[in-house]
Amino acid sequence: MFHVVDDSEILREMLVEMIESHGSTAIPFASALEYLEYVRSDQFKPPSAVITDVHMPHMSGYEMMEQVLAINPSIQFAVLSGEPNIPSRYKDKACLFLEKPCAGHQIQKMIHIFKHCESNAPPSPGIDDTQFCDRGIFDLSSSCSCPKQSCG
Repeated sequence: MFHVVDDSEILREMLVEMIESHGSTAIPFASALEYLEYVRSDQFKPPSAVITDVHMPHMSGYEMMEQVLAINPSIQFAVLSGEPNIPSRYKDKACLFLEKPCAGHQIQKMIHIFKHCESNAPPSPGIDDTQFCDRGIFDLSSSCSCPKQSCG
C-alpha cells in the first residue's frame, strides 16, 4: 500500500491510478496537514512508502517528512519535484526522488523498489534504483538512500 500526498487533485488521482494499475493500492491525501492528522490517528497503517509533492499550501512535503519521521522513523518517502534545488537538510530524508512529470514506467519501478525493501527479497530482474532515480538531476548521490540498510 502506498500513500500519495499532493495538493493537486489531478496529479494525486493520476498517481493513485498509476499505482493501482501496477497491482498496488494507494490512499490519497490532499495536503501535508491532512496526512499528518492521519499518521497521528488510530486508523494509521504504515505504507510501503509515501509519495509526496514538495510544494503544498501551509506545509511543504519536506516539513511533513520531518514530522512524520519524528513519529515513525521507518516510513519511506519518494519525493516528486519539478525543481532540482533540494535543501541540503532534506536530501537524506527520502529514498527516491522523481522529477515531475514522471512516467508510468518510473512509477512501476518505484513500486518494485519499495516492495523489495519491504520484503527484503531480491529485486525483480531489470529493476535498479539507479535506472530511474532522478538523483543526479537533484545533485544527490546516485544510490538510493533508503533508511532500511538492506536497500541502500
